[in-house]
Amino acid sequence: MSAILNQKLLKKNKVTEAQEEKLYKLYEELDNIFKQDKTLDASNKEQAKTLVLELENLEFELQKNWNFPQSVNFHTYWSKLSNCSCPKLDNQERIGTGQRITVGDCIYHGFD
Repeated sequence: MSAILNQKLLKKNKVTEAQEEKLYKLYEELDNIFKQDKTLDASNKEQAKTLVLELENLEFELQKNWNFPQSVNFHTYWSKLSNCSCPKLDNQERIGTGQRITVGDCIYHGFD
């Protein structure tokens, strides 16, 4: 599936053509991460941790190419992983605050 980018936001943030091309590739990578999440073996914590780190790096790259400040406080995809058991609505409400609610048994964000 090909991403549809917000043209007004592209202009407002002065996203270059090169950045726009990169954004399409980054959203493809994002789709791939969510596909991997759906097929993840829930007992493979090492694979889960690798996937969540890839996702975090990807969110920073998305912010960079949208010309937004790079801040984990505004990451939104981390709690949208289907195997993530952290409270989704509570975390959506906290975007931008620097506060995340995680649960100990989450394969991605649980406590080691």
